[in-house]
Amino acid sequence: PAPARAAWSEAAMRLANDAVEGEGAGDLADAHRVFEGTTATLHWMRGRLGTTPPAAAPRERDRLPAELAERLTGLWESYGELHAALSTGDATAARATTARLAELAAPEAWSEHAPELARVARRLPGAFELEELQVAFEELSDELDRTLQDYPDPLVEPAYRVHCPMAFDGGGAAWLQTGREVSNPYFGGGMPRCGSVVGVIEGSVDGR
Repeated sequence: PAPARAAWSEAAMRLANDAVEGEGAGDLADAHRVFEGTTATLHWMRGRLGTTPPAAAPRERDRLPAELAERLTGLWESYGELHAALSTGDATAARATTARLAELAAPEAWSEHAPELARVARRLPGAFELEELQVAFEELSDELDRTLQDYPDPLVEPAYRVHCPMAFDGGGAAWLQTGREVSNPYFGGGMPRCGSVVGVIEGSVDGR
Protein backbone atom coordinates (compact mmCIF):
# COMPACT_ATOMS: atom_id res chain seq x y z
CA PRO A 1 0.00 0.00 0.00
CA ALA A 2 1.11 3.57 -0.67
CA PRO A 3 1.19 4.63 3.04
CA ALA A 4 3.50 1.72 3.84
CA ARG A 5 5.82 2.61 0.96
CA ALA A 6 5.89 6.24 2.08
CA ALA A 7 6.70 5.21 5.65
CA TRP A 8 9.52 2.93 4.50
CA SER A 9 10.86 5.69 2.27
CA GLU A 10 10.96 8.12 5.19
CA ALA A 11 12.52 5.47 7.43
CA ALA A 12 15.25 4.86 4.85
CA MET A 13 15.97 8.59 4.67
CA ARG A 14 16.19 8.90 8.45
CA LEU A 15 18.50 5.90 8.77
CA ALA A 16 20.68 7.22 5.94
CA ASN A 17 20.98 10.54 7.77
CA ASP A 18 21.90 8.70 10.97
CA ALA A 19 24.59 6.78 9.06
CA VAL A 20 26.07 10.00 7.66
CA GLU A 21 26.13 11.57 11.12
CA GLY A 22 27.74 8.42 12.51
CA GLU A 23 30.54 8.56 9.97
CA GLY A 24 31.22 12.13 11.01
CA ALA A 25 31.24 11.47 14.77
CA GLY A 26 34.34 13.09 16.18
CA ASP A 27 34.33 11.59 19.66
CA LEU A 28 32.41 9.28 21.98
CA ALA A 29 29.95 12.02 22.89
CA ASP A 30 29.06 12.46 19.21
CA ALA A 31 28.78 8.71 18.75
CA HIS A 32 26.47 8.45 21.76
CA ARG A 33 24.29 11.25 20.38
CA VAL A 34 24.00 9.50 17.00
CA PHE A 35 23.20 6.20 18.69
CA GLU A 36 20.38 7.82 20.67
CA GLY A 37 19.07 9.36 17.45
CA THR A 38 19.15 6.01 15.66
CA THR A 39 17.35 4.38 18.57
CA ALA A 40 14.66 7.05 18.35
CA THR A 41 14.38 6.40 14.59
CA LEU A 42 13.87 2.69 15.15
CA HIS A 43 11.18 3.35 17.73
CA TRP A 44 9.53 5.79 15.32
CA MET A 45 9.54 3.03 12.68
CA ARG A 46 7.96 0.62 15.14
CA GLY A 47 5.17 3.05 15.93
CA ARG A 48 4.62 4.13 12.32
CA LEU A 49 4.74 0.69 10.76
CA GLY A 50 3.16 -1.21 13.59
CA THR A 51 6.10 -3.59 13.88
CA THR A 52 6.79 -5.58 17.02
CA PRO A 53 10.33 -6.52 18.05
CA PRO A 54 11.03 -10.22 18.56
CA ALA A 55 10.58 -11.30 22.12
CA ALA A 56 13.83 -11.38 24.00
CA ALA A 57 14.87 -14.73 25.36
CA PRO A 58 14.04 -14.85 29.06
CA ARG A 59 17.03 -14.58 31.31
CA GLU A 60 17.51 -14.92 34.99
CA ARG A 61 17.73 -11.50 36.56
CA ASP A 62 20.87 -10.76 38.47
CA ARG A 63 20.55 -10.04 42.15
CA LEU A 64 22.40 -7.54 44.25
CA PRO A 65 23.54 -8.14 47.80
CA ALA A 66 20.93 -6.84 50.24
CA GLU A 67 22.92 -3.71 51.17
CA LEU A 68 23.43 -2.71 47.55
CA ALA A 69 19.80 -3.41 46.68
CA GLU A 70 18.82 -1.00 49.45
CA ARG A 71 21.29 1.60 48.16
CA LEU A 72 20.00 1.23 44.62
CA THR A 73 16.43 1.69 45.84
CA GLY A 74 17.55 4.93 47.50
CA LEU A 75 19.33 6.02 44.32
CA TRP A 76 16.21 5.41 42.25
CA GLU A 77 14.04 7.37 44.69
CA SER A 78 16.50 10.28 44.87
CA TYR A 79 16.88 10.21 41.10
CA GLY A 80 13.10 10.64 40.87
CA GLU A 81 13.31 13.68 43.15
CA LEU A 82 16.09 15.15 41.01
CA HIS A 83 14.05 14.52 37.87
CA ALA A 84 11.01 16.22 39.38
CA ALA A 85 13.05 19.27 40.40
CA LEU A 86 14.68 19.63 36.99
CA SER A 87 11.33 19.22 35.26
CA THR A 88 10.16 22.44 36.93
CA GLY A 89 13.50 24.24 36.62
CA ASP A 90 14.02 24.32 40.40
CA ALA A 91 17.82 24.31 40.72
CA THR A 92 17.66 24.71 44.52
CA ALA A 93 15.54 21.59 44.94
CA ALA A 94 17.73 19.75 42.44
CA ARG A 95 20.91 20.60 44.35
CA ALA A 96 19.27 19.35 47.55
CA THR A 97 19.20 15.81 46.11
CA THR A 98 22.82 15.58 45.02
CA ALA A 99 24.48 14.95 48.38
CA ARG A 100 22.17 12.02 49.07
CA LEU A 101 22.83 10.56 45.62
CA ALA A 102 26.57 10.86 46.13
CA GLU A 103 26.33 9.26 49.58
CA LEU A 104 24.41 6.29 48.23
CA ALA A 105 27.04 5.85 45.53
CA ALA A 106 29.94 5.34 47.93
CA PRO A 107 32.74 3.93 45.74
CA GLU A 108 33.69 1.00 47.94
CA ALA A 109 30.12 -0.30 47.79
CA TRP A 110 29.80 -0.23 44.01
CA SER A 111 33.31 -1.09 42.84
CA GLU A 112 32.27 -4.56 41.67
CA HIS A 113 28.71 -4.07 40.43
CA ALA A 114 28.38 -0.55 38.96
CA PRO A 115 31.56 1.53 39.23
CA GLU A 116 30.53 4.00 36.50
CA LEU A 117 27.21 4.70 38.21
CA ALA A 118 29.10 5.46 41.41
CA ARG A 119 31.58 7.71 39.59
CA VAL A 120 28.87 9.78 37.92
CA ALA A 121 26.72 10.09 41.07
CA ARG A 122 29.68 11.26 43.15
CA ARG A 123 30.24 14.12 40.74
CA LEU A 124 26.73 15.51 41.21
CA PRO A 125 27.46 17.76 44.22
CA GLY A 126 29.90 19.69 42.00
CA ALA A 127 27.04 20.84 39.77
CA PHE A 128 25.54 24.16 40.84
CA GLU A 129 23.84 25.95 37.96
CA LEU A 130 20.72 24.49 36.35
CA GLU A 131 22.57 23.73 33.10
CA GLU A 132 25.32 21.90 34.98
CA LEU A 133 22.73 19.87 36.86
CA GLN A 134 21.04 18.92 33.59
CA VAL A 135 24.31 17.68 32.09
CA ALA A 136 25.08 15.69 35.24
CA PHE A 137 21.54 14.31 35.24
CA GLU A 138 21.93 13.04 31.68
CA GLU A 139 25.13 11.18 32.61
CA LEU A 140 23.45 9.74 35.69
CA SER A 141 20.44 8.70 33.60
CA ASP A 142 22.59 6.69 31.20
CA GLU A 143 24.39 4.84 33.97
CA LEU A 144 21.28 4.25 36.07
CA ASP A 145 19.54 2.89 32.97
CA ARG A 146 22.32 0.33 32.45
CA THR A 147 22.34 -0.60 36.13
CA LEU A 148 18.59 -1.07 36.42
CA GLN A 149 18.54 -3.30 33.36
CA ASP A 150 20.89 -5.65 35.20
CA TYR A 151 19.51 -5.11 38.70
CA PRO A 152 15.81 -4.12 38.61
CA ASP A 153 15.38 -4.67 42.35
CA PRO A 154 14.05 -1.15 43.19
CA LEU A 155 11.36 -1.12 40.51
CA VAL A 156 7.92 -1.80 41.92
CA GLU A 157 6.54 -0.37 38.66
CA PRO A 158 8.13 -0.01 35.21
CA ALA A 159 10.74 2.64 34.51
CA TYR A 160 10.14 4.33 31.16
CA ARG A 161 13.04 5.45 29.02
CA VAL A 162 12.20 8.75 27.33
CA HIS A 163 14.17 10.53 24.61
CA CYS A 164 14.04 14.19 23.63
CA PRO A 165 15.75 14.98 20.30
CA MET A 166 15.81 18.73 21.01
CA ALA A 167 17.71 18.66 24.32
CA PHE A 168 21.19 20.22 24.43
CA ASP A 169 20.79 22.26 21.24
CA GLY A 170 19.48 19.38 19.21
CA GLY A 171 21.98 16.82 20.45
CA GLY A 172 19.24 14.87 22.17
CA ALA A 173 19.16 13.26 25.59
CA ALA A 174 17.31 10.53 27.43
CA TRP A 175 16.11 9.96 30.96
CA LEU A 176 14.09 7.54 33.08
CA GLN A 177 10.76 8.20 34.72
CA THR A 178 7.77 6.45 36.24
CA GLY A 179 4.59 6.78 34.20
CA ARG A 180 4.26 7.22 30.46
CA GLU A 181 3.35 10.93 30.45
CA VAL A 182 6.47 12.76 29.37
CA SER A 183 8.04 15.09 31.92
CA ASN A 184 11.09 16.67 30.29
CA PRO A 185 13.90 17.65 32.70
CA TYR A 186 16.07 19.48 30.15
CA PHE A 187 14.10 22.68 29.51
CA GLY A 188 13.45 23.95 33.01
CA GLY A 189 9.70 23.50 32.70
CA GLY A 190 9.58 25.28 29.34
CA MET A 191 8.80 22.23 27.18
CA PRO A 192 7.51 19.63 29.64
CA ARG A 193 6.00 17.27 27.04
CA CYS A 194 8.85 17.31 24.52
CA GLY A 195 10.01 13.71 24.05
CA SER A 196 8.72 10.23 23.48
CA VAL A 197 8.88 6.91 25.30
CA VAL A 198 11.46 4.71 23.59
CA GLY A 199 11.80 1.83 26.04
CA VAL A 200 10.81 0.35 29.36
CA ILE A 201 12.58 -1.49 32.17
CA GLU A 202 10.30 -3.88 33.98
CA GLY A 203 10.57 -4.54 37.69
CA SER A 204 12.12 -7.68 39.08
CA VAL A 205 10.08 -10.82 38.68
CA ASP A 206 9.12 -11.26 42.33
CA GLY A 207 8.57 -7.55 42.99
CA ARG A 208 11.65 -7.03 45.11
